[in-house]
Amino acid sequence: MNTVILAIDGSKPSEKAVATAADLLRHYPEARLIVVYAVNPPAFAGGGPVPPSVFEILDQEAQNLWERTQKALDGVLDRATFRSPTGHPVQVICSLAEQENADLIVMGSHGRSAIDRVILGSVSHGVLNRAARPVLVVR
Repeated sequence: MNTVILAIDGSKPSEKAVATAADLLRHYPEARLIVVYAVNPPAFAGGGPVPPSVFEILDQEAQNLWERTQKALDGVLDRATFRSPTGHPVQVICSLAEQENADLIVMGSHGRSAIDRVILGSVSHGVLNRAARPVLVVR
């Protein structure tokens, strides 16, 4: 195993996925970890532009998640990098996995937003159905 993608969102299942990814890296000392948090700005009525302040808040949230995740990656942090691209999480995760020729995608079973799960379906479900790479969903 050479490359693992770890999708995070700050939820409890996501935190368990971080622990699982760290354990995987301990068993595969040659593997690298790419931690991804997809910044998905909310849609505004009328389709107007997203105010810059929204992106600042989302960027700060991404940075906070990365800082929390670093603590859980103790012992393997030197092989981890962080990315927070903008876009729908399913598309971001699947595209990144292809670009990086990932051996595995690790993610939590469901994220923080109940509304997204009801209306759009869960991100983990979307990745399971769209990814061309193996996916490990952690509960």
